Amino acid sequence: FRDKEGEPDNDPAQAKLAEAEEKREEAEVAWKKKLRMWRGWLKDSRRRGKAISEIESIQDPLAAKPLVEMFWSERSIALRQLIADVLAQLDSGLATSALAQAAMQGDNEDDNEIRLYAIKLLERHNLRGVVPAFLPELHSSSNVRVRRAAHVIGQLGDETVVLPLIKALRT
Repeated sequence: FRDKEGEPDNDPAQAKLAEAEEKREEAEVAWKKKLRMWRGWLKDSRRRGKAISEIESIQDPLAAKPLVEMFWSERSIALRQLIADVLAQLDSGLATSALAQAAMQGDNEDDNEIRLYAIKLLERHNLRGVVPAFLPELHSSSNVRVRRAAHVIGQLGDETVVLPLIKALRT
């Protein structure tokens, strides 16, 4: 980091932040490489079980970003569900946000299957903290989005949003 005059910034807090950011980026690159390797193993019947086991065992929140990227780019429903299972177990806002976004998808049959699976995971893992993300959807001009958001909120059983839910469903 540089200060306003372009000189090196010797602020220890800034240095610590820069170091933490660099470590996070390195970890994400390493996770991306591992995921790409395991994705390749899924095509090999001798390595498929090991690949699934490795993916299932991920607990590092720093794997969230590469997992989310893989989740959105993957075509295989089975692999997307496996990744969703891992995301639901990670202590990561990014992972939970991806599941919330998936819970609002459903433009085709595959998306709909993932949407229902994501809702089930949000409910099973008691991820009620995600409910506020669905509140703006209750005011969407799309009736489909309103109904989907209401469905997710209902599945998560958060009584604190009953009034906004009632108002949205009246319109």
